Amino acid sequence: MKHINLNYINTLADGNNEVIIELINLFKDQIPEFKERMTVSLENKDWSELHKIAHKAKSSLNIMGMKDTATELETLEHMSKKKETPEKYPTIVQHFLEIIDIANEELDVLLAEM
Repeated sequence: MKHINLNYINTLADGNNEVIIELINLFKDQIPEFKERMTVSLENKDWSELHKIAHKAKSSLNIMGMKDTATELETLEHMSKKKETPEKYPTIVQHFLEIIDIANEELDVLLAEM
């Protein structure tokens, strides 16, 4: 797995595959919301909404072991809260959208193997 690291949820679930599958599915269910809210808030230049969804997505990414992408979203979260350097937001959002699609595919493969 290139982007996903399930060490944390394995610890949370105490190795219980049913719990791990449930946590993965909860995350996968959030992906469309993350993508839509980030895209729309960026298009509408709604930095308050972008801040909120970056915060929510960051937390979920950390649980899935996606530390690098979570760190990028934390940067976006802080910048958008202060409305600083909005010219950087599209690059961060685009990278997030690309990574989240790859991670979703990785999780599909993982679930098929469980």
